[in-house]
Amino acid sequence: MEFKIYDIVQSIAGRDQGNIYIINELIDNNYVNLIDGKAKTICKPKKKKYKHIIKLGNDESEKIAELKQNNIFNDGEIRKILKKYIKI
Repeated sequence: MEFKIYDIVQSIAGRDQGNIYIINELIDNNYVNLIDGKAKTICKPKKKKYKHIIKLGNDESEKIAELKQNNIFNDGEIRKILKKYIKI
């Protein structure tokens, strides 16, 4: 499966299994940096292997690109985007 920057993904392995993140950076063929706006912020992303995440159906890349262009992409905005993906 192809991953892109700003895809919404879910962890399927590890201590953070079930957590939802945004891909902030594609590191190499094996790893990505993930952010969630709380524990894993823009300044301290989580490094995770591709094989330990799955892509969720919806993509928020256009909204995130617009936020970045307007210089308002921050941890608070990340939490707002991810809120609709978190099942309570």
